[in-house]
Amino acid sequence: MEKLKFISEMTDSLIWPVITIVILYVLRKPLSNLIPKVKKVKFKDLEADFHELTVSDQSLLFLDGVSRKEQWTFYEKSREGERALGQAFLIIVRDLLSVERSEVIQKLKQWLASENNNLIWFASEIIGFFKIYELKEDLLNIVPKDTNVDLSTHQLNALWALARITNFIGLSRILQSTNSKINQEWILFVYDQMPNEREFTIERRIGALEEFINKNNLDEDIVLLANEILQRLKSPNKAFQPTPKSGSAEL
Repeated sequence: MEKLKFISEMTDSLIWPVITIVILYVLRKPLSNLIPKVKKVKFKDLEADFHELTVSDQSLLFLDGVSRKEQWTFYEKSREGERALGQAFLIIVRDLLSVERSEVIQKLKQWLASENNNLIWFASEIIGFFKIYELKEDLLNIVPKDTNVDLSTHQLNALWALARITNFIGLSRILQSTNSKINQEWILFVYDQMPNEREFTIERRIGALEEFINKNNLDEDIVLLANEILQRLKSPNKAFQPTPKSGSAEL
């Protein structure tokens, strides 16, 4: 194969997730050593000799390709629409940040400014996970000031990333203030998804959820979801038994 169109075609094939796992966990070699038949890559009017690219550029090109068509999370627990295989990409990103931080930051700025929502999502995932403070202003440009409107998933992930680098103050405030059910549900999942850490402790989440549940005019299913998460946080090893809705028969 003489040419490979990474951006539009590579993630359509199941072989790429397999190649990623092999790269990360077995071979740990540059992509050019793994795919010797690939001589050139082409994107729009740009064509480059793949073997002449640095390892960092190869890795960034690869991440650019796989992040365009799906949403990836670095966390073990993923919501519907996210793929947890992003945990494998985490190794590539961590290595890139350790050796080419300034180059990665420039690439993240490009992704955030792109028209591809999945690229924006992935850039936000990287920025939030690694707390890249230099890109705070870029995230602010993505998140609307009016959080009562239904935000898209890439805007919500940018909001989460912004919260990660500001000790989660903003996320809790928006959960309490937004009237959007979509925003509420998305943020509630974050409270369930995130591991315990210094800035986002279990106790802090429990307090925020208890305050949220006491709000007026919440939809019944949002209250139920918040209570499920609250009980999991309080008793992580105990299965949640939902309270039957009024009028429903108890078994």
